[in-house]
Amino acid sequence: MKRVFVILGILLCSLNAVLVAQELTSIGLAHLEADFTLPKVVDSQVKGKMRRALAKNGLSSSSAPCLALVPELLILDESMSYGVPSYAEVEYELVFSLRGMYSNNAFDSYTYPVKGKGRNKLNAIAKGILRKI
Repeated sequence: MKRVFVILGILLCSLNAVLVAQELTSIGLAHLEADFTLPKVVDSQVKGKMRRALAKNGLSSSSAPCLALVPELLILDESMSYGVPSYAEVEYELVFSLRGMYSNNAFDSYTYPVKGKGRNKLNAIAKGILRKI
């Protein structure tokens, strides 16, 4: 969890100089993008951690943002073990991209690998995110 805060902090600090020079000091937050519907608790957990990272680096404000921090979930591998009890293992990446609000151009991104185990695919993803980030 600390590693993600440090990495997001480094990413945001490096962008802070560019944003201040252009007087764009606000970054908005986007919902977690995935190919399937995730539980709301996962989206709110990721969004809350991004909000804290932005606030810690002075890039969160109430003004209209020109940039958005967009998290995306990409599944790399998944397997299901059938037994008593059955469980799923999912290996995926969380990609944090800094994009323009209007142009959707990606300015920078960071990929964070995650592995999760749970009763089913969604549970494994949720547990991986809640435990690792």
